[in-house]
Amino acid sequence: MSSTIRDRDASRELRPNMTLKLAIVAAQRPQYTIAFAVGISPSALSAIVRGISTPSPEQERRIADALGEPVRVLFPPVRSRRSAVR
Repeated sequence: MSSTIRDRDASRELRPNMTLKLAIVAAQRPQYTIAFAVGISPSALSAIVRGISTPSPEQERRIADALGEPVRVLFPPVRSRRSAVR
């Protein structure tokens, strides 16, 4: 692995979705059962929770439905740095 790739990977900020994780815990169901209800693999849901993967809008809706929560609660809109500065 080149140092450029390593440096770029190290600088990537992972942002775990703690709201999603808490909703999964509150549902009192194993994460894999939620993943199967949503139609994705348990590893895909884990990647979404850990901030490694970004779900599609359809996946966001299905996850929210499986957990009985509004999409906007589990996946709030992301503000860009530019709009945060203004």
